[in-house]
Amino acid sequence: MYLPKAFALDDPEAVARLLREEAFALLVTADAEAGIEASHLPLRVEFDAAGTPTRVFGHLARANPQCAAITRAAAAGSEVLAVFGGPHAYVSPSHYRPGPAVPTWNYLAVELRGRLRLIEEPEAVLAELRGLVEDYEAGRPQPWSLDGQAPDFLAK
Repeated sequence: MYLPKAFALDDPEAVARLLREEAFALLVTADAEAGIEASHLPLRVEFDAAGTPTRVFGHLARANPQCAAITRAAAAGSEVLAVFGGPHAYVSPSHYRPGPAVPTWNYLAVELRGRLRLIEEPEAVLAELRGLVEDYEAGRPQPWSLDGQAPDFLAK
């Protein structure tokens, strides 16, 4: 991502807030077999005590064609990219002082790069899915949960 120094967001709390509030991200993989692939996914980011992102969890349906590229990336230790987009807006030159000007676009975005680790043990997958659901159901008057779902359904 092109990032002029003047526009860099160096506030770890603001970055963490964006990663929590705008957690529907674009996961990008690239390899020789499939080329570049991307999927929009809800992701759950965990942070250390200093507010640095340390772990990202997401779920991708096995039917998604990118799943094969993700499996290869995990096996090879290849890097992947997650792009989290925040608020954005067009900025008209009419907002600037007189003089030469061009239109621009202001936006907030965070890119996280890292290596994948597949979680395939059923109990671990269920625990991660439970955390993802709890994050997204938090604040609802009657949060939905995985409890009561048929085990064979969840196994899929």
